Amino acid sequence: MAYPASEILKVQAVEELDRGALRLKNAALLLKDESAVGPVEALKFDQFMSSLSRYIDRVAEIELISGIAAAINDQKPNFVGDPVAEAVAMRNSATSLRDWLFAALETVDVYGNTDEYGNRTPLTFSPAQTAQFRTNVDAFVATIG
Repeated sequence: MAYPASEILKVQAVEELDRGALRLKNAALLLKDESAVGPVEALKFDQFMSSLSRYIDRVAEIELISGIAAAINDQKPNFVGDPVAEAVAMRNSATSLRDWLFAALETVDVYGNTDEYGNRTPLTFSPAQTAQFRTNVDAFVATIG
């Protein structure tokens, strides 16, 4: 006999997808706005990358829930298009942004330099890296309604 899983778990999983997507969208836009004003410490990008990684991992777990595609479709009846395909596109875009950040952060020490007095000089992305980050954020945000 199998455990009779409740449909509520699927509803909660879809809500978790939505909350996570909106949280990451807002965080990405805040970092993008901050980067428009001036240099942003590389550590902030690293923290955002970690958030993306956790969300991508959680999405992968949710995708394994039996019937989750139907639950997504059921919860978004007025959506024009395929919400499951859009969720996959969002996950793929988050993965692309995370992977770009990982590669870009390999070029800097996210904790910065420390002088002989213990003062830390935070490192930032170059102007070209910042511009590319902003472009990648736009692509990611475009996948979230």
